[in-house]
Amino acid sequence: MVDQAMETKPPLGVGGIVGESFSLLFRRFGIFFLLAFIPALISTGISVLYNGTSMFESPEDPSAALEAMTDPVGIALTFVLPMIIYGFSTALIVCAAYDTKLGRPSRIGEYFAIAMRRAVPILLISLALGLIIGVGFMLFVIPGLYLAAMFSVSIVAVVLESGWLGALGRSKRLTKEYRWPILGALILLYIAMFLIQIALGFASAAAFTVNSVVGIAVYAASVAIGTALLSIGFVLIYARLREIKEGVSVDTLAEVFS
Repeated sequence: MVDQAMETKPPLGVGGIVGESFSLLFRRFGIFFLLAFIPALISTGISVLYNGTSMFESPEDPSAALEAMTDPVGIALTFVLPMIIYGFSTALIVCAAYDTKLGRPSRIGEYFAIAMRRAVPILLISLALGLIIGVGFMLFVIPGLYLAAMFSVSIVAVVLESGWLGALGRSKRLTKEYRWPILGALILLYIAMFLIQIALGFASAAAFTVNSVVGIAVYAASVAIGTALLSIGFVLIYARLREIKEGVSVDTLAEVFS
């Protein structure tokens, strides 16, 4: 009887999380797009200024690609900077997602104020996540995805709980026993991101042949939509885990914005 009770746990609700991620995104698409597009545009613009349009093309010379991967400045602008900007953008979307879920008006200025107050921890956590998950992917894809699931709510925890020193451990504890369902949700969201970026990727490549500025904007738009969708998913996963494990409602979580 006891063993049966221990084995019974509330489901994460993968389908509900993925469905609600799309629902919230389209409910206030303009707000989410704006919050994700501006950081993506900055990141893409800087990368293009340094690398040129070659970042959108398959390299003809493998040695040139290898050289770019070992160039410290190139690494900083192509990998490190986007991770930092992505973390900041995620923090903005976390705030917007809760207001949207609760039906409250958007407060863009307040979102930026919260993200700026958490800027240093967001930067450090983003770099740590990029390193940890990147190493996981180099050890084959599955370890990287599993680590992505384990630490999926780290930035959300930084924004909502301010305890940034323990954010990775906090995410590890919250996701325990739910990492495979979380991985399932993330895979579905990643597939959606991939399809969006493929569709707009062709458009951005075509736009580059006409005008580089338009090409950058279209590419940044594809990144922004995918980032917004995935970030909303992180928020909903975090909220669901807090509800299951700690009995905390979304209304209580949103007090951080009051």
